[in-house]
Amino acid sequence: MVRAPSPHSRAARSSTTQRFPGRAAARAPRPSPAALPHPGFAGIAQPLKVSVSPSPKHHLLASCKASRHSVSDLGYHSTVMNEDIKVAAVGLACLDFLALAEQAPVGGTSPMQRLLVQGGGLTATAAVAVARLGGGVRLLTRVGDDHIGRQVLDELRAEGVDVSASPVIPGATTPCSVVMVDPHTGDRTIYHLSGSELETSASAPDVEFVRASRALLVDAFWREAALAAAQAARQAGVPVVADFAPGANVEELAGLVDVFIVPESWAAARECARDCDDALRALHSYGAKIAVVTAGPRGCWYSGRGETGHCPAFEVEVVDTTGAGDVFHGAFAYALARQWDVARCVEFSAAVAALKCRELGGRTGIPDLPETLDFLRANGRLNWRTC
Repeated sequence: MVRAPSPHSRAARSSTTQRFPGRAAARAPRPSPAALPHPGFAGIAQPLKVSVSPSPKHHLLASCKASRHSVSDLGYHSTVMNEDIKVAAVGLACLDFLALAEQAPVGGTSPMQRLLVQGGGLTATAAVAVARLGGGVRLLTRVGDDHIGRQVLDELRAEGVDVSASPVIPGATTPCSVVMVDPHTGDRTIYHLSGSELETSASAPDVEFVRASRALLVDAFWREAALAAAQAARQAGVPVVADFAPGANVEELAGLVDVFIVPESWAAARECARDCDDALRALHSYGAKIAVVTAGPRGCWYSGRGETGHCPAFEVEVVDTTGAGDVFHGAFAYALARQWDVARCVEFSAAVAALKCRELGGRTGIPDLPETLDFLRANGRLNWRTC
């Protein structure tokens, strides 16, 4: 895969083919989310789909009839069904304003080629990836009682993410980002508003729902809740998958992480590694059972559970890499919940993140399970036999 795990990887304009987890694949139009049932945390039997306007180059994909695959249907042993997938998530949900436009001179103006307003955030986007793949997911986040907060939660509900436990803080400002994307290079400039008054929540977060999950996703946005959730997961034997932004203070939380997935720039910024092998050892030194280091077009390296290897990058037509790392984390948590081996979790996550990169925005291009399996059967190295 390539930089798919990193939310800071470079994008490319749509006419450019890059090595991102696979070759470009067509996408089927998706039905309106309003017509779909809310799965809550119990999981769903059919892949959740949202409205996406496909570009003219897309054609209808032949796909599996449903997402109720046992893992043995795919050529290896497991008894975990898609409707049994329950993933918990604790972390950031925000709103992204993405503009595809030429860089304007100081004091000047520049016309926008495209503008997209869409929910974002590390763990929230990972949760959407789980839902698109057909898993049940509950997200604990916090937003303000402003119009941005309402839009953030409404979008998550439409995707099938259970946000019933997420507090709305009176008088608080919901986090948001303005993302400027250069149409020629894909380089991005991000302006982030972290939100205000979100720390005023009076009660401690209730994280008991974590114990019923098969995997937990966390970031460092709401540290108190992330720590409580990770501790509950550790006590219940639930694996913790972490997505940490560069510069985040994660030392206390890192010791509770079972799966560490970082871009090589994250390790380099902390001066803990000279190369990917060093970075893997550094991640294991925190106590992680599984470590993954992504390296853009060079793919990614992984180790854990007696497995060590390299997953090459796939080729896709890259439009935007925003949220690719978040999607990789969500797909990995989903795969982990299905009790797949490490190599299979990595290749699956790489494919999901690659397919996401075909569209502008962090969530627009996230595939469902049948589309991902079709892609892997055509491009993967492992056995992804027809369902």
